[in-house]
Amino acid sequence: MNFVSFRQFYADIAVWERELPYFDAVCGIPRSGMIPAAYIALRRNIRLVELTDLLRKPEGAISQAPIRQTNPIIRYRQKPGNRLLIVDDTSSDQSVTITGLREQLAGQTTLDISYAAVYRASANSKVDLFF
Repeated sequence: MNFVSFRQFYADIAVWERELPYFDAVCGIPRSGMIPAAYIALRRNIRLVELTDLLRKPEGAISQAPIRQTNPIIRYRQKPGNRLLIVDDTSSDQSVTITGLREQLAGQTTLDISYAAVYRASANSKVDLFF
């Protein structure tokens, strides 16, 4: 097991965020995934979706996520898209949490979801994106 400082963690997220494709919103896997999700949402000025809302009603999760009235998305009346990044800080070889979420959200048809982790254990980790 390797540990990094918060300073290094934030530096890695900042570099990784610039490499990530476009997303309309981001969702953090509680608890440790909330840090990279919030940081990515802040850096990109996009919606931060709560996992409980996503699991309860996937089809409205992005449009219902709070966003400031001064955000250009609101100001210019842009419709929310459907590209969602679900992120955690790490993913093990088994990727138990991400695999479980994939299964829970397998039936939804309105969102284009990518699963990610800042760090992964190995190529066996079942994430779409990683730093």
